Amino acid sequence: MKSRIFCFGILFLFVIKTINANNFYNCDSCLCDVHDLVTMQKNMDNIRIAEIINFLSTFDGRCANNVEYSELSNEVLYSLLCHNKAYLLVKVLSENNKLPFENITRAIENPVNDHIDINKAYKNIKAIKGYKKIRISILKSINIAILKS
Repeated sequence: MKSRIFCFGILFLFVIKTINANNFYNCDSCLCDVHDLVTMQKNMDNIRIAEIINFLSTFDGRCANNVEYSELSNEVLYSLLCHNKAYLLVKVLSENNKLPFENITRAIENPVNDHIDINKAYKNIKAIKGYKKIRISILKSINIAILKS
């Protein structure tokens, strides 16, 4: 009896967690949660492709009116570009044509923080093998950012 209750409890928690995760990723206002960006930035070493896809999808304009979110998302974008997992960003952009690529490259062209190492981002993207078309577009955007700085 106790094991049956225990199994039911675990199943219940799993279902609730799944429902919450689905609601999070389908909720426009939830997508613009600054706390999620902070968590993502802190866990850059363990970032997953699904997190990158969900993050990049917020560049579609839904979060444009949230200034705090927009600024921090730009910093997180550059954190990805400067991180050793930058190849995951390029891979995701190459394999997901539904992502708002033009908005993402526009964000790359306009870093919001003077402390962002734009040259490191350029070197990281340049060093990635494959994904030539996407890499060239990102490098062009980074060059625009360099010229603006």
